[in-house]
Amino acid sequence: MSKAPRSILVIFQLAGLFGCSADKSIGGEGVVGSGDGAPPSVFIEVPSDGSMVDPADSIAIEARISDEGTAPEDIEIAFESSLSGILEHSGSTDSYGQFVGSVTLGSGLQTLTLTATDKSGLTGFDSVEIDVNGAPGGLEIAISPEIPEIGDGLVGIVLTDAVDPEDDRVTYLW
Repeated sequence: MSKAPRSILVIFQLAGLFGCSADKSIGGEGVVGSGDGAPPSVFIEVPSDGSMVDPADSIAIEARISDEGTAPEDIEIAFESSLSGILEHSGSTDSYGQFVGSVTLGSGLQTLTLTATDKSGLTGFDSVEIDVNGAPGGLEIAISPEIPEIGDGLVGIVLTDAVDPEDDRVTYLW
């Protein structure tokens, strides 16, 4: 037996150990599809995993996308949130594979997944967990007395409680 067949045999045995078959490849955060070639490689750079972001703003997304058989700007990009489902996004991928865009998300802890599909239908993805956490708003207070004299004690009175968009408890420190 020659050395070349042994090398091929070892490669297929290793692929079997990692749960791969001859029509799927190893790589990327997640891989779906079959056929020739490798799926796109996807890496979300911004936001980072575990980030806390404000829901009032569009969330900036930066990612690196690459594929052996499809130019980066020809790869189809899609986003999904574990809370909101399929998301519309703005943005594009340049010829170097840098995706820059944004999405709008509702409040709450969620997983944001970027999926990239190449011209062969192979799909790669990456996910980050982010906490979309808005600041409480609506607090209305009064200070008594309204026109204090030097040495007067001041009393803070909550007229309207702050409302947290995620229904977290709001505390006040004076």
